[in-house]
Amino acid sequence: MTTPGTPAKAQTSLTFSWPETRPISLTLLGFIALSVLIHALSFYIFQLAYPPSAHINPPPAQVSVLTPGSPENNALLRRIEAEDPALASRPQEVLPANLLNLRYTPSYAQVRTAPKIVDKQAMPLVYPPAMDALALIQSALPRQPAPSQPEPAPQTQLRFSGALAQRKLANEPPKNLASHEFAELRPARFLVGVTDRGEVRYIFLQISSGDKTLDAEAEAYLQQIEFSHAPESLAWGFAVFLWGSDAFPRSSP
Repeated sequence: MTTPGTPAKAQTSLTFSWPETRPISLTLLGFIALSVLIHALSFYIFQLAYPPSAHINPPPAQVSVLTPGSPENNALLRRIEAEDPALASRPQEVLPANLLNLRYTPSYAQVRTAPKIVDKQAMPLVYPPAMDALALIQSALPRQPAPSQPEPAPQTQLRFSGALAQRKLANEPPKNLASHEFAELRPARFLVGVTDRGEVRYIFLQISSGDKTLDAEAEAYLQQIEFSHAPESLAWGFAVFLWGSDAFPRSSP
């Protein structure tokens, strides 16, 4: 049954289009045959160059029994006794004939080298040089001790305590402090307040020296002192004047 309008060639073809079969290439068959021939020739050459090794079967197992008194057993025992290392390492003991009759002599009993004695030489006598009569008389006289130099009189000292003991002084004027009265002076003590810039801000008299004029001069002297800078805004401490010989008035001749 044909459909109207279909060409005649399509009516004669199959329903499915099968691929057309092609003939096998003779070149491929030739290469396969040549490869097989080359492999066979190679195996033949290797067989000729490397022949198979001869195989030797292992000897059959044997069991030997050494029975006492057999020649094999006696030969083995003699060989073991001959190669014993204890026989070769043991020295031969030779005892002298008169070993017990000899008396022990220590090595220090015999003097081998006599010590060399140093010759004693008489020391020559050295006489002192002759002295004249005046020098001899002066040496016999008692010597007078040299006059001792008088020690310098102590000067006035200023000492700080409290928070001002470890604080350094930036400016310390010379001490020109002297009393105008012939009286006994005591150490003067002041309570001092110092700012962070080193200025003496507060001065309070705690113990008087006994001379009001000298106390005023000491207070004026403390106001001239400058300390080093410190982080504290105000530090308190004590200032003590230890009076020396320069603080006492000199008497006119």
